[in-house]
Amino acid sequence: MLALASSAWGQPAIVEARRQYTACNEQGEGLVDLAPCRKAFVAINRAMRSAPASLELSVMYGSVESMLERLGYAADSERRFRAAIRARPDWPEPYYQLLKNPSVTPAEQIGLMRQLIRRNPKAEDAYGELITRLSIADDAANNAPEIIRMCAAYRTVVPFDKPSNLETELFAARSLHGLGRVEDAAAILRPIVEHGLISESPISACAELLSENPEVFQAVPEFYARFQRLRLFCTVRDHESAATKLIAAGKLREAAAEFELQIQANPSYPFAFPKLSELYLRMDRRADAVRVLQEFLRRDESRRAKCATLREFGDLERYRVPDDSTVDFALAECKDVK
Repeated sequence: MLALASSAWGQPAIVEARRQYTACNEQGEGLVDLAPCRKAFVAINRAMRSAPASLELSVMYGSVESMLERLGYAADSERRFRAAIRARPDWPEPYYQLLKNPSVTPAEQIGLMRQLIRRNPKAEDAYGELITRLSIADDAANNAPEIIRMCAAYRTVVPFDKPSNLETELFAARSLHGLGRVEDAAAILRPIVEHGLISESPISACAELLSENPEVFQAVPEFYARFQRLRLFCTVRDHESAATKLIAAGKLREAAAEFELQIQANPSYPFAFPKLSELYLRMDRRADAVRVLQEFLRRDESRRAKCATLREFGDLERYRVPDDSTVDFALAECKDVK
């Protein structure tokens, strides 16, 4: 929804224009009932008499006018959107409206999204629009470096831990893979995989990537191995589920046994280790807690990933025992890792 910035926004005519515009816009792309949009068109025209210089009203006008072109209204919506972009090049709305105009070529659509991102790097939707259009362009293979950069830039605006989906990145990766650009496709998916491997709840990564076939990335051995590890990370967690239920029932010894089985079944899933060690501490079985910590520290993974999970063990001093250097080793291992 557009937010009208005009100083006259509180005037009744403008308030009514906003209400009618909302009623029209709520129909979405289907536009089954044209009556609300006719009313909005009239209300916006009336409001523009009191605020003729309002860019927001101008864009609302163009948006509704585009919907009503089938009714024979004069079509100057494109002119209005371009004027709004010239006046406020960091405002996303007129760019997105202009993308819907059939007279705007695919090449110009790409140019518009590049311009918007330059002017407003926080325009989240612009990244998806640009990445998708670069991926389906006739020269998509040549666009691979820019697609990879844009995917990375997008995740600086919308981090993985923010609710979001991965559809745009997966679409781009599939498109490039289909063009034989396997390494470029892997470069797009690699940050998703790496995030999933250090996240306790990699819901998006698991849900989206489990539908992908890792075998198509065998030509990129390092990524293929990490991809396979993530798939294990996301699955084979039945014992952990059973242990959680046993803990709730107060059956700590049986829960510990389930966590031991979880680690045996899927050593790629790191978060069973701190949960098991914490359980052993609760049961006053410090030697077993230290043993689990030692097993965790021997795992083959990056220092960054290992240290991220190590935080889940809590205060490491609880694992300190005489004549044992495990705690000192762990603290030294992660001293300079952020």
